[in-house]
Amino acid sequence: MCGRLSLSAPNHRAAAVLLADAVPGFEVEGLSQWLARSDYRPRYNVGPSQDHWVVRARGGRAILDRGTFGLRSEARPGKPSKLVINARAETVATTPLFRASFVRGRCLIPADGFFEWERRDGQRQPWWFHRDDGKALLFAAVLEPPGFSIITVPAGPQLRGIHERMPAIIEADAVTDWLGGDPPRAHELLRTTDLALASMQVSPRFNSLTHDAAIEQIG
Repeated sequence: MCGRLSLSAPNHRAAAVLLADAVPGFEVEGLSQWLARSDYRPRYNVGPSQDHWVVRARGGRAILDRGTFGLRSEARPGKPSKLVINARAETVATTPLFRASFVRGRCLIPADGFFEWERRDGQRQPWWFHRDDGKALLFAAVLEPPGFSIITVPAGPQLRGIHERMPAIIEADAVTDWLGGDPPRAHELLRTTDLALASMQVSPRFNSLTHDAAIEQIG
């Protein structure tokens, strides 16, 4: 699964450069101004039910918007609704909760890293994964405003010893096909990445969503 992520560029100008590099078609100046108007701040530990940035299609181009992490399932007799933060790539196009948004609401979640947890002596040890070259990660997601769910794929070798799933990562040259392509073509993009990912152990304080401080390696 993917339940926590970060976008920790230190200011709105740095975030604009990061996103413009990752998403073709963004103009850095305009993007920077948008981020500034929206009171950008670095986030080190974004989780379910919290707001985050969303890149979606409108009028044939990519735009930056805001969304809430998690789609709310429909309540049924005797069963309350629940917050669903992930969709599996294998079933996202057919699962009732996601299939409509997979057709009309595909989006990207920009980040510079994500967290997974290792079970160790009965404790949960968080690891932070990020691109080896420091560039942005774009997670495939489905959006049903205001909520979004991140799509997961089988974990690559960098994660396999910690978790069996990881976010589906869309690379820059596939952004147009993901946001605006036909559903079969978009579905082909949901595969385990071969990007070089680095990882590091971080403080167990990241187990709590209340901890939103700079990420530092431990151990």
